Amino acid sequence: MSTITKKFTKFTELEKQVIRAWCYEIKSPCETLDVAMNSAISYWTISADELTQITKIPTKKLRGVLSSLVKKDVFYEDVRQADNFWEDEICFFASNYFYSDNCVNDQKTDCNMDKIYDAIK
Repeated sequence: MSTITKKFTKFTELEKQVIRAWCYEIKSPCETLDVAMNSAISYWTISADELTQITKIPTKKLRGVLSSLVKKDVFYEDVRQADNFWEDEICFFASNYFYSDNCVNDQKTDCNMDKIYDAIK
Protein backbone atom coordinates (compact mmCIF):
# COMPACT_ATOMS: atom_id res chain seq x y z
CA MET A 1 0.00 0.00 0.00
CA SER A 2 1.44 3.35 -0.97
CA THR A 3 0.66 6.61 0.71
CA ILE A 4 0.72 10.03 -0.86
CA THR A 5 2.64 12.58 1.09
CA LYS A 6 2.14 16.26 0.54
CA LYS A 7 5.53 17.84 0.08
CA PHE A 8 5.33 21.61 0.30
CA THR A 9 8.05 24.00 -0.72
CA LYS A 10 8.91 27.06 1.33
CA PHE A 11 8.65 30.32 -0.59
CA THR A 12 10.06 33.76 0.16
CA GLU A 13 7.70 36.73 0.35
CA LEU A 14 8.78 37.92 -3.11
CA GLU A 15 8.20 34.44 -4.55
CA LYS A 16 4.75 34.38 -2.95
CA GLN A 17 4.03 37.81 -4.41
CA VAL A 18 4.85 36.53 -7.92
CA ILE A 19 2.82 33.34 -7.43
CA ARG A 20 -0.15 35.39 -6.16
CA ALA A 21 0.07 37.67 -9.20
CA TRP A 22 0.13 34.65 -11.52
CA CYS A 23 -2.83 33.02 -9.72
CA TYR A 24 -4.98 36.12 -9.72
CA GLU A 25 -4.26 36.85 -13.38
CA ILE A 26 -5.57 33.35 -14.11
CA LYS A 27 -8.56 33.90 -11.84
CA SER A 28 -9.65 37.20 -13.38
CA PRO A 29 -12.15 35.74 -15.87
CA CYS A 30 -13.45 32.99 -13.55
CA GLU A 31 -15.71 32.81 -10.53
CA THR A 32 -13.32 31.01 -8.19
CA LEU A 33 -9.61 30.37 -7.94
CA ASP A 34 -10.21 26.59 -7.87
CA VAL A 35 -12.07 26.67 -11.20
CA ALA A 36 -9.52 29.02 -12.73
CA MET A 37 -6.43 27.09 -11.70
CA ASN A 38 -7.77 23.71 -12.76
CA SER A 39 -8.97 24.99 -16.12
CA ALA A 40 -5.97 27.16 -17.02
CA ILE A 41 -2.83 25.80 -15.37
CA SER A 42 -1.83 23.77 -18.43
CA TYR A 43 -1.87 26.65 -20.91
CA TRP A 44 -1.70 29.99 -19.03
CA THR A 45 1.46 31.98 -19.62
CA ILE A 46 2.77 35.18 -18.14
CA SER A 47 5.73 37.29 -19.20
CA ALA A 48 8.29 38.94 -16.97
CA ASP A 49 7.04 42.33 -18.20
CA GLU A 50 3.49 41.46 -17.14
CA LEU A 51 4.73 40.33 -13.73
CA THR A 52 6.73 43.53 -13.31
CA GLN A 53 3.65 45.61 -14.04
CA ILE A 54 1.44 43.62 -11.67
CA THR A 55 3.85 43.15 -8.75
CA LYS A 56 5.86 46.39 -9.08
CA ILE A 57 9.00 44.34 -8.34
CA PRO A 58 11.95 45.94 -10.16
CA THR A 59 13.04 43.98 -13.24
CA LYS A 60 16.49 43.02 -11.92
CA LYS A 61 15.06 41.72 -8.66
CA LEU A 62 12.23 39.94 -10.49
CA ARG A 63 14.76 38.05 -12.62
CA GLY A 64 16.23 36.55 -9.45
CA VAL A 65 12.79 35.65 -8.09
CA LEU A 66 11.77 33.98 -11.36
CA SER A 67 15.09 32.11 -11.50
CA SER A 68 14.43 30.79 -8.01
CA LEU A 69 10.87 29.74 -8.94
CA VAL A 70 12.21 27.92 -12.01
CA LYS A 71 14.69 26.05 -9.78
CA LYS A 72 11.82 25.14 -7.43
CA ASP A 73 9.91 23.67 -10.42
CA VAL A 74 7.05 26.20 -10.14
CA PHE A 75 7.60 27.70 -13.60
CA TYR A 76 9.54 26.92 -16.73
CA GLU A 77 10.59 29.40 -19.33
CA ASP A 78 9.57 28.98 -22.96
CA VAL A 79 8.41 30.95 -25.99
CA ARG A 80 4.76 31.96 -26.19
CA GLN A 81 3.88 31.61 -29.85
CA ALA A 82 2.47 34.63 -31.64
CA ASP A 83 -1.22 34.76 -32.39
CA ASN A 84 -3.71 37.58 -32.83
CA PHE A 85 -2.75 39.17 -29.52
CA TRP A 86 0.98 38.67 -29.02
CA GLU A 87 4.29 38.48 -30.77
CA ASP A 88 6.56 35.57 -29.93
CA GLU A 89 8.05 36.26 -26.52
CA ILE A 90 9.68 34.48 -23.61
CA CYS A 91 7.09 33.64 -20.98
CA PHE A 92 6.65 31.50 -17.91
CA PHE A 93 4.45 28.41 -17.89
CA ALA A 94 3.34 26.32 -14.92
CA SER A 95 5.82 23.56 -14.25
CA ASN A 96 5.28 20.38 -12.25
CA TYR A 97 5.07 21.75 -8.71
CA PHE A 98 1.41 22.84 -8.79
CA TYR A 99 0.11 19.93 -10.85
CA SER A 100 -1.81 17.28 -8.96
CA ASP A 101 -0.48 13.74 -8.70
CA ASN A 102 -3.58 12.44 -10.49
CA CYS A 103 -3.58 15.03 -13.26
CA VAL A 104 -5.14 13.65 -16.44
CA ASN A 105 -5.55 16.94 -18.33
CA ASP A 106 -9.30 16.93 -17.73
CA GLN A 107 -9.26 20.55 -16.51
CA LYS A 108 -11.05 19.51 -13.33
CA THR A 109 -8.29 17.88 -11.32
CA ASP A 110 -5.14 19.25 -12.94
CA CYS A 111 -4.05 21.49 -10.10
CA ASN A 112 -3.00 20.65 -6.55
CA MET A 113 -5.02 23.38 -4.83
CA ASP A 114 -3.50 22.58 -1.41
CA LYS A 115 -0.13 23.64 -2.79
CA ILE A 116 -1.61 26.76 -4.40
CA TYR A 117 -3.28 27.88 -1.18
CA ASP A 118 -0.14 27.09 0.81
CA ALA A 119 1.98 29.18 -1.59
CA ILE A 120 -0.28 32.25 -1.59
CA LYS A 121 -1.15 32.42 2.10
